[in-house]
Amino acid sequence: MMRQKVTLFAVPKRFDHSPHIAMIQNNAIATWTRLRPEVEILLMCDDPGVREAAERFGCIHIPDVRVNEWGTPLVDSVFERAQEIAGDGIMCYVNADILLFQSFIDAVHIVAKEMDRFMMVGRRFDWDKPVPIKFSQAWEYTVQTTVQKEGRWHNAYAMDYFVFPCGFFQKGTIPPFTLGWYSWDNFLVIHAVERDEPLVDASSFVFIAHQAHPEKLNQKQRAVVGDNPQRTRNLALAGGLEYLRQNGGGHVGRVNWVLTKDGELRERAHK
Repeated sequence: MMRQKVTLFAVPKRFDHSPHIAMIQNNAIATWTRLRPEVEILLMCDDPGVREAAERFGCIHIPDVRVNEWGTPLVDSVFERAQEIAGDGIMCYVNADILLFQSFIDAVHIVAKEMDRFMMVGRRFDWDKPVPIKFSQAWEYTVQTTVQKEGRWHNAYAMDYFVFPCGFFQKGTIPPFTLGWYSWDNFLVIHAVERDEPLVDASSFVFIAHQAHPEKLNQKQRAVVGDNPQRTRNLALAGGLEYLRQNGGGHVGRVNWVLTKDGELRERAHK
């Protein structure tokens, strides 16, 4: 059986934000280019350095995504534009600071072979002190061992990738959430649960790593999280905090399918 085309799409931060941001995004994109079979990679938005990164790594640059009044890309535009460009096959949204390994693309093909419609999500490891990756022959083993030693398993609410067949999200399905702020990822899970779509947790099979942002940036984000207008708008678009709570929360634990560590798809009840 021929494997379907896989299109990976992401929205990097501006590369001149800081040397650290540039480093972790270069790390991440470099791991994506090493997935086999090779995937199509879309780097979206027109922030400084994104076009150059696309040229450097042999990716496709998609500058024309809608942004809000603060210049932040909108989730609906990103997903719609990526599906328009891909046209068919399997779509993989991933945050631009996430390291992907071969287990990720293997999981994509396992699930896509068994299901026509699905959304695949999973948990991550946090790497607190990322460094530039040296891509030796054993780089996957070296990086994963380092991350497991220095990092920690993140909770089920933070989702850094969404895998789904092209066309899964029709125009108008996703509200104009601000990318990079709260609630939009939780909304996507609740939306799939309400439609009774196959929702797959690949955490046991897939190892991914989130690279920590600079501490000053993290402190700044925590300081404004309570009253930031982009956060407030996202929460309202998702239906409000009470709606999210009443629907059991949009997290990895809401899945109705699990991909085991042995690569077997098993059905389970919603939680």
